[in-house]
Amino acid sequence: MPIQTLDHYHAVFPVKFSQPKLTGRLGELLAVYELEKRGIQVAHVDRDDVDLWVRTPTGAMKTVQVKATAAPISNGSTLQRYHFNTQSACHADLYGLVALDSEIMLFCPCTAGGTQWFHPDSFSPEAMEASIKEHLA
Repeated sequence: MPIQTLDHYHAVFPVKFSQPKLTGRLGELLAVYELEKRGIQVAHVDRDDVDLWVRTPTGAMKTVQVKATAAPISNGSTLQRYHFNTQSACHADLYGLVALDSEIMLFCPCTAGGTQWFHPDSFSPEAMEASIKEHLA
């Protein structure tokens, strides 16, 4: 079932996180779930800006910094976009960009950058599978 709202999770989970922290934690857990169900080994960590340690099917180790957003927002125009803050230095191999409303994640190389905006159509089940295959297979 797609994630309803963050208020729903505040009601379900008694631990009170700030909304950004809750969004991030939900993104991390969704990424772990999606990778584990594909047989990819994952350790959820919170260490030096790294959220996940991933062992690919070939045995390679990758580190992932998860960035999550609850839903598309306006980027100053009428267009709705997913927004990910990637301005801080990244010490991981990959970003895992998670759209909680669609339960879709994409992986991309972790490079220094600014705010990243994506059209919601970029987050599709097919794009997720291709992203996992490209970066974690």
